[in-house]
Amino acid sequence: MLDVLRPRAWATLACVAVLAVAGCGGDDDEDEPAGGGAATSETSAGVEEATSMVEEAEQPITEGPSVPAFDASGASGKKVWFVSLALAIPYSQQVWDGVQQGADALGVETKSFDGKFSPADVTRGIDLAIQDKADAIILHSLPAGVVAPALEKADEAGIQIVSAETQNPGPPLPDVPDTVDALAGHSYTIPAETMAAKVVEDSGGDANVLFLSASDIGPGSKQGTDAFVAKMEELCPDCEVKVEDSPVAQWAGLTESIPSMLRANPDVNYIVPIFDGMAVTILPGIRSAGAEDVKLVSGDATPSVLEAMASGDVVVGDVGQPNVWTGVGIMDQTARLLVGEEPVEDIGVQYRLFTDTNVGEIDLKADPSTWYGDVDFLGDYEEIWGVG
Repeated sequence: MLDVLRPRAWATLACVAVLAVAGCGGDDDEDEPAGGGAATSETSAGVEEATSMVEEAEQPITEGPSVPAFDASGASGKKVWFVSLALAIPYSQQVWDGVQQGADALGVETKSFDGKFSPADVTRGIDLAIQDKADAIILHSLPAGVVAPALEKADEAGIQIVSAETQNPGPPLPDVPDTVDALAGHSYTIPAETMAAKVVEDSGGDANVLFLSASDIGPGSKQGTDAFVAKMEELCPDCEVKVEDSPVAQWAGLTESIPSMLRANPDVNYIVPIFDGMAVTILPGIRSAGAEDVKLVSGDATPSVLEAMASGDVVVGDVGQPNVWTGVGIMDQTARLLVGEEPVEDIGVQYRLFTDTNVGEIDLKADPSTWYGDVDFLGDYEEIWGVG
């Protein structure tokens, strides 16, 4: 039976507002896990389906962006600010690189601002963008509602606002302020479902999972968490899953806290952080705990995590998307606003699962964009924009 301890609501303003000075505590509730037992025929069928999903997800990406073409020449000379909650994270750096590549092709001036995990600093970045007379602001990895007053000022100044990477593609969720002109980002559901499939396939349907969410990142974390739990229940009803919330301010401390988590949950054999930003500090925690039977599956395909996988460390799966492609796609969405085009509902980023089956085929020292397949997504976007 699947046993789940769900995280608290994705973020109260009180929690997020003090993110820079004090970590918001995770859930204190404890549920006794239900007993597992021998794999049922239902689980065996789930393992077969999971194996098929894994094999498909391991394949290189073969299709580039498929968004509608438009004349983007009017974006040339515009000024765009990229205000990120945490620009120091490797993932965010790669997305910012993509934003710059897209902007260079379009003739758009870009500036970045690192919010350093602090909504107060993000607000300051938005204020600086207003003072700089930006034409658009890309708000990255922080729910727009957290800095709604600052965005209200930006909107009054006539600045276009793109909320990037806080929820699944699609219509904005109810908490998104009206000042946001467009959303842009990858899916949280698809990678999470793939992570679940890898756990089931790798374990043969005998997994006891500690899943770490990150409620303060935004609703996308909850969407991914719910997708992982649902897919595990579908594929492996005999598996066990416990969900713990790990706010961003606590990530640096995971190296020290993982050993105690494993002592409290001695049957855990898989740790699944929703983002690699946690994985990089979880890995040394697993090693220090001497937990030789614990494996890790994660998302975002950060170089250091894939290097651990390639060296035969505890990492057995990591789902990523070309993060530079994500950045170019966010720039595409921004350019549509700058020239008066309707934004697209989904920027259409593709995904790949890295495992010991395919990680040896890629050059981990090369640009991460080369890991996903032979797709010239920037060239594709230049054709979409008519600027190639």
